[in-house]
Amino acid sequence: MVPTDAPDPSIESDARLQSLPFPVFELKPQRALTRLPVAGFMEISGAAGRDEVSASFSYTLWRHPDDHADPRNEIELDEPTRRSLTEEPPWGRPAWLIAQVQAFRYPMLWEAVRTTWHASPGREGASLAEQLAAHTDHILRNRFRGELGLSTDPVPTPTGPGSPPPPRHRTPRSRSTARSVPRCASTPTRSSTASASGSTSTSCAPR
Repeated sequence: MVPTDAPDPSIESDARLQSLPFPVFELKPQRALTRLPVAGFMEISGAAGRDEVSASFSYTLWRHPDDHADPRNEIELDEPTRRSLTEEPPWGRPAWLIAQVQAFRYPMLWEAVRTTWHASPGREGASLAEQLAAHTDHILRNRFRGELGLSTDPVPTPTGPGSPPPPRHRTPRSRSTARSVPRCASTPTRSSTASASGSTSTSCAPR
């Protein structure tokens, strides 16, 4: 149970983004996408300190962006799932959690863009091509496990507090086909004023 006065996790997420010693990228603004307010984070540390840090953004996809309330934007949900999204518990929920839960009614581009910093630019897996392959594998293993013939109970992926977790079941089919494909171009967001050695790479997962 989340108390009604629980702090909005997007505040902590924004503060952590600001503290990163490298620029973080997001998709270009476009009518068909709304970035979810909480970023995902992953950090790998060694004896000498941080070896790798990643920040990722997820997006809601609007198939009919002129009217977000258009029911054709929604994905197909079974009745128990739909009821769990619409019924308010007697103890109440904070406003940020209500909005977060409602986002599950729509298609999601989960961790669509990820920026990764490496302390050692020459280390294995640090190149842009290797990062793109790793990002794609990460998406496939967490969002398309059924299609790949994998177990539907994957090991949880590290994410920020309040960020959308990887689903445990196959992604529901949308009621309509996509009319456009989000542009996989990125722009910097919330760049830190700190400096950092090493290298950064940003990848957009293909959909």
